[in-house]
Amino acid sequence: MTPITTTPAPSRQTDGRPAQATPSQALDHFHFFTRLPVELRLKIWNFNLPPPRVVPIRCGAKSLTLASYAQSSRPSTSGCTSYAAVPVNLHVCQESRQEALASYHLSFGMTRNPGQIFFDKANDVLYFGARDGYMASEAQFLTVMALCDPTDLADVRHLAINDSLFWVDGMYQSMSAANLTVEVLKQVRLRMPRLERLVFVPRDENPVYDEQIELVPANPHGMLEQRMARQMEVAMRAVCDLFPGWNAPRWCIMALGTAQLATQGKLGLVSSMPEYISDSFVPCSLQSNAVEMSASPWLVGNAFRVRRPRYDVVGWSNYNSKIPWDNFGVGGYLGS
Repeated sequence: MTPITTTPAPSRQTDGRPAQATPSQALDHFHFFTRLPVELRLKIWNFNLPPPRVVPIRCGAKSLTLASYAQSSRPSTSGCTSYAAVPVNLHVCQESRQEALASYHLSFGMTRNPGQIFFDKANDVLYFGARDGYMASEAQFLTVMALCDPTDLADVRHLAINDSLFWVDGMYQSMSAANLTVEVLKQVRLRMPRLERLVFVPRDENPVYDEQIELVPANPHGMLEQRMARQMEVAMRAVCDLFPGWNAPRWCIMALGTAQLATQGKLGLVSSMPEYISDSFVPCSLQSNAVEMSASPWLVGNAFRVRRPRYDVVGWSNYNSKIPWDNFGVGGYLGS
């Protein structure tokens, strides 16, 4: 928790000289915390919960953080795990743990193995990243979708998917990628009916493996991001046409970064991914006769002039004209 800074009241002077305030002091310990009312202590514990996390999911114990693996007396060698940092409130004391467990639940159990990943379904982002091996990323995604607890999958609100799921043997092939994207979205529609936000992450030749992984704005001028935007728009439109009743999630394209890079001023972190995408409202599916596609229809932050058209959106509320364009990565189709 953040150290508490105290400023004592000025001491009284009896010789007529003006009183001088004592310099502020940072307290590393607040010894009277246990004497606070329970309601106030619980609020403080809630303020200490982390912001929405990106939670990579993998099959096998190698995904565990070294600290988590060392602390476990019988680390599992099967099931789904994650190297995302466990919220510190779960380890402070019984009171903090009980309060944290109201938000974080052990999730994504597989077959007879109970869940091993602490996940906040209301805020955390479940992330399917790259795996080594022939179509290993797609295979892991399908394994999780088929074998993980259906209730846990159905409760996911925020999902991020790496572009590597759509590559074959380390190569990008447009036809294969288009078909794989549609199949992945079909699984998302079937297994995650409550999904609200979907993030596509560009493939990285040097992927980030860090406990403090974050979603950051994508490169607005990148060829890869532009290709992904077209690919995702076509796939989303195809799945919406196949399943007209699907309440399709909002989607955008973002990159991965770490808190360390952000502190060095190299990246502009998104402190709250759900709020970020909620504010950056972009429809993923338009009625086919509503707009005509232009040569550059993809929203890429403020890199292009985007005229805001009027159209009906399938399964969505009215278009929000208050989009913070300066903060947006790469999003869905908006027409011209």
